[in-house]
Amino acid sequence: MAEPLYCYPLQILCQPLSWWSSAAAWAQAVLSVLAIWYSGRFALRQARAARLAKLDTYLAILGLAADEAASAVRHVDHLKPGYRIAVSSLDGDKGIFAKIATDLEAVSFHDLPHHRLVRIVKDAVVACRTLALNYEQYFETGEEVTEYSKEQIRESNEALSFIYEDAQALRRKM
Repeated sequence: MAEPLYCYPLQILCQPLSWWSSAAAWAQAVLSVLAIWYSGRFALRQARAARLAKLDTYLAILGLAADEAASAVRHVDHLKPGYRIAVSSLDGDKGIFAKIATDLEAVSFHDLPHHRLVRIVKDAVVACRTLALNYEQYFETGEEVTEYSKEQIRESNEALSFIYEDAQALRRKM
């Protein structure tokens, strides 16, 4: 005896019952594979978004350091030889470079979202420490700003500019 045919509405597709049961198994297998694939992509997308959010945080800190360094250079370039910096002439926060260096030093290298950030963060710490030593100390001691200190401030500004550009390039690649 022949198997009875089961049809879609409007009799578009008519097949025996055994075909329908195997089609259901294939549909379940294909949809299971798609669900697993999509959940993997979703997890990877979330991990990438978390890495980018961390990178954006470090990029903001480095951008702040670069902006403050540029401001320090503008401030120091207007000083005449032998001039002493008055505390009231500082536009930003006192000790900002020391604070940024301390914050960056507190970062665990295992928490950085990309291995290239290790060098970037270490270089930023050195530049911020140099700025703290050669720029911020004059507000605490009232000593005269020397040409050597001015040059150190300029070099640290250039270093932070390059560091920030490296971090931005890394962000574009991720």
